[in-house]
This record gives sequence, C-alpha cells and structure tokens, in this order.
Amino acid sequence: MQRAKIASLGVGTSFDPIVVSEEVGLRKPDRRIFERAISGWSVAPASVLFVGDDPIADIEGAHGAGMQALRVGHEDGIASIEQLENWLEPVKTE
Repeated sequence: MQRAKIASLGVGTSFDPIVVSEEVGLRKPDRRIFERAISGWSVAPASVLFVGDDPIADIEGAHGAGMQALRVGHEDGIASIEQLENWLEPVKTE
C-alpha cells in the first residue's frame, strides 16, 4: 500500500532509501526504523530532515531518533509535498 502511495506521488526516485514499515517489521515512531533509513549514510541524524504528516509517528518519531522533522499538511510545516522543493531552497538575498 505504501509503495503505491509513493508511486502515485512520483517521488520514488527522489529519495534513497525509502523504508516501508511493513517490509522491515518496525513501525514508527520506533526510532529504529528511522535509524535503519540512514544506516548507510555517513551523516549525523541531526543533519537529516524527515518529512511526514503524522504528528506522533513521523514528527515525534524522527525527533526521537535525533532527526529534524517537517510536517506536511499542517500550518507548522508545508501544505503539501509539492511545496517541499521550494521550502528546501535557500533564502535568496538581494
């Protein structure tokens, strides 16, 4: 089901890895699923931005693993995933 959602959003090739809880036997907000997602990277969790829509599973889970988190579909984040690229762009100065 999650892979179908990822495909319908057209973001499957934009992120690596994509970890699906049903495939790895862990469920968010368990910090181990977040740790698994970045286990092959040479970066600190604090430099990772996790993007999700659930305030507990996604946002608190990412924070519990030491990551940054951005909520989609909420006033404290971005309204939709389509806005992510613009949100990530650095602030331009004149």
